[in-house]
Amino acid sequence: LQAARIFALEGCRDRAAEILRQGILTHPHHAGMLSLLADLLSRAGGFEEADLYFRRALESDSKSAETWYRRGLHHGRQGQTAPAKSAYEEAVRLDPGHVKGWVNLGLARADSGDREAAVYALERAVHVDPGCGEAHSNLGVLYAEAGLRAESIEEFRRAVALNPESSEAHFNLGWALLHEDDLEQAEQT
Repeated sequence: LQAARIFALEGCRDRAAEILRQGILTHPHHAGMLSLLADLLSRAGGFEEADLYFRRALESDSKSAETWYRRGLHHGRQGQTAPAKSAYEEAVRLDPGHVKGWVNLGLARADSGDREAAVYALERAVHVDPGCGEAHSNLGVLYAEAGLRAESIEEFRRAVALNPESSEAHFNLGWALLHEDDLEQAEQT
């Protein structure tokens, strides 16, 4: 499993998938291998085969927050907001400390038009990990959409401070400052 993860991180997804398939032959109910293979297949656009492996992974271990999270990503890649949202909800129910689960749940809720629930999920992400710049940035967007300009600028500033390399965080902060007619600060961003 570790070798497959290393190959996947190095961008050798085909090699990682091959290693996982071999491992699954000897350990057909290994939820971790099944889940990781499903995720790799989904990233490569093999959605139908990924569905099969996600089902097998959850049959082997229905309480794996990481598998539910990966399944949410899988549905999101296909533009399936409702099943993605359900998968993220299950991930954070099983592991309330799953920061990425909360962030993606917030995004899925926002995509489905439930802004209040989206804000709640992103605030939970920030509560679990105050250093999650992605959560701060997305929370800032939702605050700006709600007309909470001061709060949005504060969240964008946090996002920039946490991840100064993020062009998205800088853009969002600059955009919010421009809307506040603070051209000088916007240009510095």
